[in-house]
Formats: sequence, C-alpha cells, structure tokens
Amino acid sequence: MTLETVASDLRITTVNDNQARACIIRAAELDAIPSCDVLTVWRKYKQPRHEEFAEPTRWSLLNAFTEVSKVLLSPF
Repeated sequence: MTLETVASDLRITTVNDNQARACIIRAAELDAIPSCDVLTVWRKYKQPRHEEFAEPTRWSLLNAFTEVSKVLLSPF
C-alpha cells in the first residue's frame, strides 16, 4: 500500500459524528492529544477552515487533528 493509496482511502471513507467523537476521545485517552484539546479538535472537524475538509471523512478528521497540532508544536 502506498501513501497515495492511503490518502485516497482517507478522502473517501466517511465518518459519522459518533465515530469522530470516539476517535477524538480515544486520542486523548492515549495521550496523543491533551484532553483540553478534545473540543478544539471537534470544532475543527465540524467547522474546518478549508472547504475541501467540509465532508465528514477520515481525511477531514485527520485534518482537524493536524490543525490543532500546529498550535501545539509551534515554537511561538
């Protein structure tokens, strides 16, 4: 499986709200994100900055995590 194939799969696999919530909560339980960022990730997922992430897919959920991590990893 190539990175291109994985990215394509993420873009077409839909996620319902309960699945997205469970994924975000699980990420906090595993310390992948701080628990205080659960709502921030959820909001970024439900109201993405970029139109291409408007569809509820695994790609848009990944983008929500990425957007929040940019703030966490920023040196400024």
